[in-house]
Amino acid sequence: MTFGDVADTFGFLRYSLPMSSLESNRFDVTSFEDVMPPAISYKDGFPTIINLTTEDKDIGRRIVDFFSGLAFGTEGTFEKVAEGIYLLTPSNATS
Repeated sequence: MTFGDVADTFGFLRYSLPMSSLESNRFDVTSFEDVMPPAISYKDGFPTIINLTTEDKDIGRRIVDFFSGLAFGTEGTFEKVAEGIYLLTPSNATS
């Protein structure tokens, strides 16, 4: 049984979003040298998921500070969504 079957059975409202609004990019960041590809993705207007997997807490803080500053300076958002997982969203992104 799929969600669609359950939705039809119980009368849930179903809708779909345009595919362009769901596009995002995901990056594994383990060091400060890894920050440019996600920063460019964000700068190009894509919501960007960052998987921060570094053992060094000081480097992790620097990386988080970098993305926080990037988001603030461009009026975007940078939020923690789970342990080590962050979402960087440009101000012009639609949901």
